[in-house]
Amino acid sequence: MPQSFLGWFYNGGGEALYKELVNNILKLNLTGYLYFPMPTQPLGWFKKEVKSADEFKGLKYRTIGLSAEMFKEMGAAVTIMAGGDIVPGLDRGLLDAAEFNNPSSDILLGFPDVAKFYMMGSHHQQMEAFEVIFNKAKVDALPKELQDMLRYASHASSSEQICKAYDRYSKDLEEIKKRGVNVVKTSQPVLDAQITAWQKVIAEQVEGAILREGHRVAEGLEQARVRLHQRQQPRLAGARRGPQDAHRLIAA
Repeated sequence: MPQSFLGWFYNGGGEALYKELVNNILKLNLTGYLYFPMPTQPLGWFKKEVKSADEFKGLKYRTIGLSAEMFKEMGAAVTIMAGGDIVPGLDRGLLDAAEFNNPSSDILLGFPDVAKFYMMGSHHQQMEAFEVIFNKAKVDALPKELQDMLRYASHASSSEQICKAYDRYSKDLEEIKKRGVNVVKTSQPVLDAQITAWQKVIAEQVEGAILREGHRVAEGLEQARVRLHQRQQPRLAGARRGPQDAHRLIAA
């Protein structure tokens, strides 16, 4: 459920990770509040029902973000394109299938006109939320009472948007059905294959992050070694000149 995501974010440690990323790693002068978490996205729009993971092999499928790597792992021929280009792409045969967001946004773009199978249930994007961001320095300078007002305003907005979305999604889904679209529950074998693919993608991402961090540390150590060597050079040169200068003085 979307609310569980915000529960984790604001009370289960998620916000601390968010601040670490935004402020400590990315070094951004931002304060952010997450609101309106959206439900799990459908698998998307297909010209025929996909019942097994093998049917994704070679399938021309539109998605975005890290989920592109997951679908590639399943064998799909992934295409990343803007939302406004998806329906024309399906209509012209450039795509076999595509995911976008939810019944309300999908019907507005015209998906029911070009694909007649709407598959519900997927692990490619379990959760997403909107984000309100402010200049961190300015927020920190506000009285505590005003800072709390900003925070709780985002909570109130979440409640309002979730209630409206649930009502609208259900109505638009019924309208989609009226347009001759088969609303199908995604099969368990496809969902299981997504989990397997995610495990591989995440492992690769973690390995890549470790390697990048290792390279960063190695570069830092090398730079430190060079700086230390440069600082020691004048001392070494002075030490080499000392005995020679003494010898010249004795000879004189």
